[in-house]
Amino acid sequence: MERLDSCGAFDVSGCACDGILPNQVEVRCVISEQKTRRSQGITPAMANGLRHSPSTLRLKLSQPRTSTLCTALTLGLFSITLIQIAPSPSEAVLIDSGDGSGNITAPANDPGFARMAVVNNQTAVYLENGWLLTAYHVGIGNINLNGTVYDPVPGSRRQLDESDPDPPDLALIKLKGDPGFLPIALAAQTPGVGSDLILIGHGRTRGTTTSWSGLDGWNWAYPYTTRWGTNRLTSQSVPGVAFSAFSMEFDSPGSAHTTHEAAATQGDSGGGVFHQNGGSWEVAGILFAVLKQETQPPLTSLRTNLSVAVDVAAYRSEILSIIQVPDCSNGLDDDLDGQIDVGADPGCDSGSDVSEQSALLECDNGIDDDGDSLIDYPLDPECFSSLTPSESLPVVPVMSELATLLTVLALAMLGLRFTAQSKSRTR
Repeated sequence: MERLDSCGAFDVSGCACDGILPNQVEVRCVISEQKTRRSQGITPAMANGLRHSPSTLRLKLSQPRTSTLCTALTLGLFSITLIQIAPSPSEAVLIDSGDGSGNITAPANDPGFARMAVVNNQTAVYLENGWLLTAYHVGIGNINLNGTVYDPVPGSRRQLDESDPDPPDLALIKLKGDPGFLPIALAAQTPGVGSDLILIGHGRTRGTTTSWSGLDGWNWAYPYTTRWGTNRLTSQSVPGVAFSAFSMEFDSPGSAHTTHEAAATQGDSGGGVFHQNGGSWEVAGILFAVLKQETQPPLTSLRTNLSVAVDVAAYRSEILSIIQVPDCSNGLDDDLDGQIDVGADPGCDSGSDVSEQSALLECDNGIDDDGDSLIDYPLDPECFSSLTPSESLPVVPVMSELATLLTVLALAMLGLRFTAQSKSRTR
């Protein structure tokens, strides 16, 4: 395992690093007679301000090492440059249509625009029962969904297929509370090549036009926002990515170009890729990387760039096996009261309960019953446990001002009478 210090704390074997540009990490696999046909792993250390646990991406060549391939690499005719789109702050999908600032509200045929959450300045897709799907390297933190900030449930972050030597850059995280969404379907099979897709992510917009090496494109600009765009599935596998993933090419105007042709940009990790199957929308992919041209200028999207998403269909069964477990038997403290599941949490009547909170317990019902902006045990100091019958302390009757005055006068008169009687006895 070779340490390449110039790459900003990347452990790389079988690959050379192109270096870190502002908010950008590029790792390029190079073939020579001394190199193996498969890298031994790339472990990002989450450089440039990332504070999350390392994720693992393993690159491998899509064809055997040959002298022809080596020649092609030497001449620059074939290369793999993977850009992990995770650095903070995050960016959104870039669109070709209009001036690039549109599509910040749900489309008429909406796949789930309101389900897009912001986690660590990146993106996640709300599924059901408090669970969100995102890229693993996004990490876990406060979850902003539709303007409401939710706490993450401790210990809920789960990487999918984590026992595999090449686990996907895909994870589930759970929020405390119920945002009120119905479940959304997960794709049971990979969309076909040429399928129409909608991409949604959070962040930056399209900047000025640019061109490089005969390819037109766009620079990236500000501000940050949630935006949707369109594309078509280009390939059901991705050169250089060992786990199940698919790609979408940023096409030039023409027959392959869609109305709101979109490209993922740096920081768009965790964004959703949606496919309409019949009349229903499904989550088909989660964005995690961009494949760009070797030595392409940073902070640009050029024609032929590939937006890359984890193929959700490949991990659908495992996702459902996690998110459909009832709250009262999932081993998590879903309501953050320090009590877990049936037998310990008083809000659970049985292991099949879908919530650890109970409408019958004022200090464990998820409602601000006393209007002090503090909800339930342990946040509301008037709740001594989840079983405390009320979020409000017992009310002590308060006398009116007149009653108080009369009481004081009566006591004063009583005091004067007692004093007079005491003096008369001393005579």
